[in-house]
Amino acid sequence: FRAVRRMATLDVGRLPVVSAEDHGKLVGLVRRADVVKAYQRAVSKGLGEQQRRASSRLRDLGGTQFIELVVDASSAVAGQPIRAVTWPPRTLVTAVRRHGEIVMPRGDTELVAGDELVVLSGRDTVEELRDLVTGPGRDTGA
Repeated sequence: FRAVRRMATLDVGRLPVVSAEDHGKLVGLVRRADVVKAYQRAVSKGLGEQQRRASSRLRDLGGTQFIELVVDASSAVAGQPIRAVTWPPRTLVTAVRRHGEIVMPRGDTELVAGDELVVLSGRDTVEELRDLVTGPGRDTGA
């Protein structure tokens, strides 16, 4: 936090990092962009963990359950926008994790191989959903 405050005070985009033990020897640079990226990663990770905790607490919601699935490259949903997929009844895509970042799903969100989906689905349609996203006979949940 001191570095960020110092950058703001001096209105600079980077600060030198010096060694306290080695008489102020330059050991690196802290860039404002690095701080912002680290913050974004931490927020995304926190949201993902928060959603996993919340979904694990929801045991039964009117015959539905949360399920996490990874989109397989050969699945019917890969390369498709969410609205174009014929989802099983009572299915709602609640979140997409892509490269560690949370993507809030919309109808035009295109699903790509490796996406981790958090889906609310009827208990009676879980296998159909799993086959659709991961391919028949696979069990590659997140």
